[in-house]
This record gives sequence, C-alpha cells and structure tokens, in this order.
Amino acid sequence: MAAAPASAAFSEGFEKGDLNAWSGVTGKPRVQAKAAASGRRSLKSSRLAQPSYVRHDVAGAAVLNVSFRYRAADPAGTLSPSRPRVLLQMPANRIALEDVGGRLVLRVAGRRSSVAGRLQRGWSRVAVRLDSGQGVVRARLAGGAWTSQRAALAAETGLLLGDLDARSNGPAYFDDVAIDARGPDGGPLPVGAGTPGAGDPPATTTPDPPAPAPATPRLFAADSFWNAPLGADAAIDPASDTLVARLMGEVNRVAAVRDGPWMAARQYSTPIYVVGANQPTVRVKLDTADQAKMQAAFSAVPIPENAHQAQGTDGHMTIWQPSTDMMWEFWVASKQADGWHAAWGGAMRNVSQSPGYYSKDSWPGSETWWGASATSLPIAGGTVTIEELRRARIDHALALALPNLRSKVFSWPAQRTDGTSADDSAIPAGARFRLDPALNLDSLKLNPFVRTLAEAAQRYGVVVRDTAPSVQFYGEDPAQYGKNPYADVIGPQYPNEIDKLLRTFPWEHLQVLQMSLKQQP
Repeated sequence: MAAAPASAAFSEGFEKGDLNAWSGVTGKPRVQAKAAASGRRSLKSSRLAQPSYVRHDVAGAAVLNVSFRYRAADPAGTLSPSRPRVLLQMPANRIALEDVGGRLVLRVAGRRSSVAGRLQRGWSRVAVRLDSGQGVVRARLAGGAWTSQRAALAAETGLLLGDLDARSNGPAYFDDVAIDARGPDGGPLPVGAGTPGAGDPPATTTPDPPAPAPATPRLFAADSFWNAPLGADAAIDPASDTLVARLMGEVNRVAAVRDGPWMAARQYSTPIYVVGANQPTVRVKLDTADQAKMQAAFSAVPIPENAHQAQGTDGHMTIWQPSTDMMWEFWVASKQADGWHAAWGGAMRNVSQSPGYYSKDSWPGSETWWGASATSLPIAGGTVTIEELRRARIDHALALALPNLRSKVFSWPAQRTDGTSADDSAIPAGARFRLDPALNLDSLKLNPFVRTLAEAAQRYGVVVRDTAPSVQFYGEDPAQYGKNPYADVIGPQYPNEIDKLLRTFPWEHLQVLQMSLKQQP
C-alpha cells in the first residue's frame, strides 16, 4: 500500500533546519517495518551477517526529504561500527550516507563530505535532502550545520534505508522515519510503503565525474608528474613485482611492531602558508656557508608573523605566494632573536609552470641539489592538505617516504638520493607506484580516509619522495590552524590508530611505473 508523504510542515522544517520539530515517536523503538498514513516508518536491521533494509519507491521525485532517528551498536555494544555502515542510498544519483566511527559521511557520485557533529551514544536525528532542480544534496545532524554537495542530479526513483552493509557491524536501529517527496512542480508525490530487502542492494556505480577546478592556483604545472592523471596503459617497470614485494616487506615489518605505516602530519611534514600579495617580507639567514645564490633567494620571503616551522628535527616550512607565482621551502627553519634562520631549502619562480622538481630553471642561480627533501622534490609536493581530506578528493600524486632506499641510485623525477641500502633490489628514490587501474575500490569497502588516498594513488600515483624510519605518507602540518583538525576530518582513529587504518590500504595492488635510473656521483 502506498503511504501519503509527510506533512507540508515537514518540508518547511527542512528549510528552517528545525529537526526536533519532526520528532513524533519516543520510547522503545519498534522492531518491524511499518507503513502509516503520516509517512513515518520504524525498523531494526537484521542481526544476520547480511544487509537488511527497506526500499521505498519515490518515482520522479525532484525534491526528496528524509528524516529519521538512528542508533548503532557493534557486537561489543559500543556506539559506532568498526567499519563504515551505509545507512541510506538514493541509487539513481549515487548518493549514500555512512556512519564512519561515529561520524556521518555524505557521498555523492564518489565525492565525500563529513557531516558536522558526532552521533550521540543514544538516538541521533538525521536529515537528508535532495533537490535535483538546484543540483544540491544536503545532510545534517540535529544541532549541527548543513553539509552540502553540488552535482548534476536527476529525479530520484527510490530510497533505500537501513543497514546496507551489516557484515560484522552488529545491529542498527532506525525509528521515526519521515519521507517527503515532491515533483518538479512542487506538488506532493506518493511514497511507497516500503519493501523489505536483504542481501547486497543493487549496484549503483557509474564513472566518477571530472575533477573540479581548484579553488586556488595549483602548485606545479598541470602536466607535471604530480598533477597529470595516469593513463590506464602507463608502462610498468620490469622490476615492479620485486619492488612491490620489497615495499610489502617494509609495510609488514613496521606493522608488526606498530611503527607504521603512518601519515606524517604533526611532525616531519610541512605547514603550507598560502600568503597574499601584500604580505611583508623578511630575510631568512642561511646558516650554511658558501651558498650565496640560495641566500639571495631567501633575502625577501613573505613569511606571516605567526608562522611556525613543523615539529621534529627537520623543521620544514613552506611559503607559497600565488600572486607572484613563487614558493620557498626551508629545512631546519627556526625563528630566533635576530629573525628567521634555515640550514637549507629552495625557492621556485613560476611555480605554477614548474615540472615539480628543482632544476637550474627554478630560480636564478638554482641547482638540482636545492630543496628541503633528500630528492630535490619539493616537500609540498604530494602532501595531502586538510582541505583535500575535508572534501575527500586529492587531485595529485601522493608523496611516500620509506626506509632502506637504494644507495647512490635514483629514478626520475628525483634529482638525488640519501638512500643507504647497497642491495640492488632496494627501492630507489623517485620510484613511482600506482594502484592497478583495474582494481575495483568499491569492492574493498575502505574507510573513507583510506579510500581517498587510494583513489589518488590509482588516478595519479605515489612518488617515493624521501627517506624515513618507517613507511609514511605526508599530510599538511596543522601548526597554522591552532586547533589540530585531523580528528575532525579523519575520525576517532586519529592519531593513535592511523597505522591500523593504513594497513588496510591496498599495498599489494601497487605497481611500479617504468623507471629511469641514474647513478649519483
């Protein structure tokens, strides 16, 4: 039997953001799926190791409002599931809402956004709104702000609500469900009473949309190895299997003692200060003798007054001024009584056209051995920014640091190396990995943070940029933000269980692209 849509007040509540006004059911949740004239439903997911959900037909819905109360428990009885739980799907538009460790994540055609706020230990009221005419999908928790994504949307045909991936998650509870469907003219549409389903819901995969234009000018040229998408037919190096096995050995070694893999962010990475055209400049004193040309490049650097170098002995710092198309980076930077100092570093002019490594063309007098990394690849290259994690999309290759790199041999795009291994089968600095383009990431059901890294590794690759005691990616150092935002964008696994998350990265599916090896003098 088709149920009537929710009242007009429900639709108005979405516009006003008043989620509490929609609550009409309290007390113990009802267990069976029900249909009512008001359009409200209640259900409990299956305790079996298979998805359990209800599908509502909403054919032709140009606007679809959904509100429900939600509570989750894993088998141990804690608040949140041990893996992402898909709560809601609008299949025609590839829209999904997930519970990821007590945080809601909105997915629209493969793009992810974290919903503000955290799920409560008891019931949490959740709302989702699709407006195909405006091309926007919004989600929010009661008491929080709306999270929005814009996309090309079609009229929706159905709504799947329940535990759409119940494996190992334990039961989930849904109550006080209200659904309001509107046609293109704004008139109400009937909402199907709901058809219970079990097992995997119908697949809704379609190709990912093109990358959006960056909000600020991009570091390095669009066709640089950092920014150019890899072709599916990119040549694979004959030593690929050997080097991937070597990498897997390093990953397993550090994982066995809980010393990685990591994402360096709070130390041994770099803050990236993006400064305006009017930022006053200061002189940075180079503490290494006989480097007059580098010292000249450091004579007027637009460093903000409150800037801080990264924690850790490397003391990295990056200054980027898009208005002049210049970038400076420093190694062992420190602000002393007489001003800023650095032991080494580099500077680039025309950085938006740079190939992404230091050369004699980077700055007047520059050399290939400039740069704050041991490869002359800029330390901002391949570093994941906080904003990229917030929007769950990284449009460049990732930087990777590894122990035991090959000694005296490196591969383009690296310009040098500090590798120490005499083993000819060791991984050289500059080696470029990529995830097999045939790998179906959807089938792996990765944590959203890991999935975001994996998508970049598949589309743009992973570049061995530096040496480190463990296996590590790089995230932007949050020094400039005061509060560390990583727990908000990654979830409760940050910082103490990042290694557990990164063990689930599909390392074994990496490939090594064709290398161009060079001998270091």
